[in-house]
Amino acid sequence: MITTCAPAQYERLKSLGADHCFDYHLSQTGDQIRRLTENRLRFAWDTIANENSARMCADALSTDPGARYGTTNPMKSPRADVESTAVVMYTMMGEAFKYGTTNYPACRDDFEFAKRFMTLTESLLDLVRAIWAPNELVSLMSI
Repeated sequence: MITTCAPAQYERLKSLGADHCFDYHLSQTGDQIRRLTENRLRFAWDTIANENSARMCADALSTDPGARYGTTNPMKSPRADVESTAVVMYTMMGEAFKYGTTNYPACRDDFEFAKRFMTLTESLLDLVRAIWAPNELVSLMSI
């Protein structure tokens, strides 16, 4: 797993399973990730989802066909050759909403998926609690 974070978080994230950590403040981070992965990174999940993070992901993703960029906001990759997917979590409430100037209708499928996902999440958290001490779990959840 490759992640971006502040350098102060490197050791902590590596202790939680990250193989490589990169400083998200640096403009060359995307290029460094592409070199590390030998231009084979096909998937990027962007939880910051702003212009800078989208550019970093675009720079990190492979230039070969099939690269995908996923985000938590309605944002697209700045690269036309990359397929973009947005998971706008507000739709899981099953109600219409407005984000910026865009109106989003209620989405029953997202609501049903969210119910299944939350049930799975509860099971996973129960498993995590059985593995880690409570103070470690709090730290993991606050990343």
